[in-house]
Amino acid sequence: MKTTTSEDSRRDYLGTGIADLDAAKRYLRRKFGSRPLEPIVRRPGAKFYVTARRGARTAFLLGPYISHMTALAAVPRARRALRERYPHEAFLAVGTASTPETLRTVLGR
Repeated sequence: MKTTTSEDSRRDYLGTGIADLDAAKRYLRRKFGSRPLEPIVRRPGAKFYVTARRGARTAFLLGPYISHMTALAAVPRARRALRERYPHEAFLAVGTASTPETLRTVLGR
């Protein structure tokens, strides 16, 4: 059985990409005003994206991210970018999705 820890898990606390646990907690408290409402869950092999839906069409906007919480944190940025890039379009939903595949995104990372 392999006992070495991957580099990602050594430098990533709470799905933030911050190597220090206390610094990651301070960052999340500052960003969300308190502790996160949902536990940070990392699913091996899953990649998280910010998506936009309009009718039956879905666009992958930002990502991939390593956890659902980090993708959720990028949703406001995606909404702003959509309003700037497509000012006359109406998007019904902006949210998150996960997939094991690496996908190309409209707005980058």
